[in-house]
Amino acid sequence: MKPLQNTWGKLRDAYANRYQPEGVRVLVFFYWRTLIVLSALLIVASVTYGFLQLVSEPSTESGTSVVGNTAPPLDKGKLEATLKSFEDRQAEYENLKNNPPRVADPS
Repeated sequence: MKPLQNTWGKLRDAYANRYQPEGVRVLVFFYWRTLIVLSALLIVASVTYGFLQLVSEPSTESGTSVVGNTAPPLDKGKLEATLKSFEDRQAEYENLKNNPPRVADPS
């Protein structure tokens, strides 16, 4: 307990002599350490909050879980349609590459 009382005593003396270089030095170290500790606490709190949000189970507003009511991630019909559209685009690209469109000279 003695070091804590000694620290508060030094801070009190430094604040009383805040216009002297020795007092400013002590106050600057105290302010700097305070900012570092508060920043570290803020980072730890935000990481903890983010982790808890990541781990928590999603639920609806009524409080029931939505995990069992979710739709399957892939619909076979939509997947087939998407793949067909990619194949169509590839064929169109190959056609344009072999038969480039004629562009009039603007000059």
